[in-house]
Amino acid sequence: MSWTVPEQIKLTMVHQMEIRQEPGLTRSNTRETTCVVRRPDHGELRAALKCGRCGREGVFVIQDLETTKRLRRGPVARSLVAAVVLLGVVAALWIIGFADGNILFQVLAIPASLLFLPIGIYLACSPSGNIGVRPPESVHFSTDTVREGLSYVTRNSRRGEGLACSGYAKPAN
Repeated sequence: MSWTVPEQIKLTMVHQMEIRQEPGLTRSNTRETTCVVRRPDHGELRAALKCGRCGREGVFVIQDLETTKRLRRGPVARSLVAAVVLLGVVAALWIIGFADGNILFQVLAIPASLLFLPIGIYLACSPSGNIGVRPPESVHFSTDTVREGLSYVTRNSRRGEGLACSGYAKPAN
């Protein structure tokens, strides 16, 4: 995820038709409907996108730039504080262990480094994934699962409806 807030947002409605589970493999048959919208200058924008399969209209709520930045500040700050704490614990174990010659801290420093350093670096480099868009609620249809040979196939009990219809948003590139 990027540190910047995207101006263009790609909205997608996904209609899941069926799931086929075979030994060691799961296949999903979906239909997607997409559109690209521009973030509003002020307030929020309600954008409706109709599913190309079932016709359900999903309403996405898109926040303006300032509101999105405000929503992202909290998770980014918590992430950076957690990174500093984890990296500080590793540094303290190495300093105490090798400066004072304390064998317990020397033994703890190596596994703490292997565990905390990658997590701390990830938290320090990873911004919040919040792009200021609230997707529509998912709709789930009644389904049946039947066995076909070695695989299990889940379909809707009524022909043509599918399993679920949901929406998501991501930055448009």
